[in-house]
Amino acid sequence: MAFLRSVFSNAFIPEYSMACLLFLLPLNHRSRFPLRVAASFAAQYILCNAVLILIPRTNKFLPIVFLFSFLIGVGMFLFCAELSINDALFGATCSFAVQHMSYVVFSVLAVLCSGGTEGNPVGELLMFLCVAPFSYRLFAKKMPVSGRFQVSWGEAVRSAIIVLFFAYFLSMEAGNHFELDTAGNLGLYLICRTYACLCCFFVLWAQTSMKEAVAARAQLRTQELLAQKQREQYELSRDNIDLINRKCHDLKHQVAALRGVQNEDQRDRYLGEIERSVMIYDSVVKTGNEVLDTILTERSLSCEKEGISWTCMADGEKLGFMDPVDLYTIFGNALDNAIECVRDLKDTEKRVVSVNVFSKPSMVVLQVENYYEQAIKFSGGLPITSKEDTDYHGFGMRSIRSTAEKYGGSVSIDTENHIFLLCVVIPVS
Repeated sequence: MAFLRSVFSNAFIPEYSMACLLFLLPLNHRSRFPLRVAASFAAQYILCNAVLILIPRTNKFLPIVFLFSFLIGVGMFLFCAELSINDALFGATCSFAVQHMSYVVFSVLAVLCSGGTEGNPVGELLMFLCVAPFSYRLFAKKMPVSGRFQVSWGEAVRSAIIVLFFAYFLSMEAGNHFELDTAGNLGLYLICRTYACLCCFFVLWAQTSMKEAVAARAQLRTQELLAQKQREQYELSRDNIDLINRKCHDLKHQVAALRGVQNEDQRDRYLGEIERSVMIYDSVVKTGNEVLDTILTERSLSCEKEGISWTCMADGEKLGFMDPVDLYTIFGNALDNAIECVRDLKDTEKRVVSVNVFSKPSMVVLQVENYYEQAIKFSGGLPITSKEDTDYHGFGMRSIRSTAEKYGGSVSIDTENHIFLLCVVIPVS
């Protein structure tokens, strides 16, 4: 193929770079994203052309150049987006698949229209510009979840093997044999090219369909969890109302008894009991955010019932930009975990839950702190549930991280000295 007619250096490089950009756009970008993309484009062009100069310009060396360009694409994803190596490999593979589909469509049209594989770089670029919008809408836009592809190492490697080996190898071999024997291989050429194109399309379609199926199952599971949480919420609210009713009932009798008490010591004792009874109303939290006030007040009543000390310093006004559901997700799950952790501690002095919300330049920091005794196991940077019923437990921390990432934030956990510190950092524009 005369080393692909030098089309590789003229058309493939910009096509592949633009294909990478398609899959980078929906991801979580690193700072100065446009500059990083421009630098990646320049690196792709300069390095690939440098390799073309250094190696012999024959077909057997063509895979080396393609592989080198593919590795640069992996680096581009790592450089421009906040991804794992798995996601970067997967993104580079999907980009390669889109570029190759565009090239195959153009080469087949060239064969059918002119009877040969010789095309022109401008035509290839125009074909890619026609394919790119559909690829973005059908695949690139739908694949990311919370700004990441979130694929396993096995998924990334399998996709790379299908696209790079089967699609590329069959497609290039079809081109080579077609040129060697033009008269007898047109049908085989078209079949191999079509098969290679379908391999690329299948990888993209399968991954997109899988993501949609996973999202549907996650939505169903979320509905089940919400129903479970609503039942728990009802029971909690009922218990809190009972607690208030008991306190008010006791207070009524204590006030009536106080009227007839003449002994000062006895009167002081009754006044102390009354003071402790009305302290429940100190559980009402005022942070400047109505949603946060409701969540914290309800949890403080739970702490009162469980004999758990409670401290809260929260500037709720800084969280006014967050959706109420997201606030409930973060604080509800974090406080439920903390209360459950300290509830059974034998040392009453360690039955403490601390909540802090404060601002720093361009960010809001949310912290929930509590003691713990049992060893904590981690998976993927998050603690895993110790309960046997994993269908309805173990989603809290993942929900917190997912919600934080929705706002471009992050979650960190510190467990030194048997103190569990959950820290959620959310940027504020």
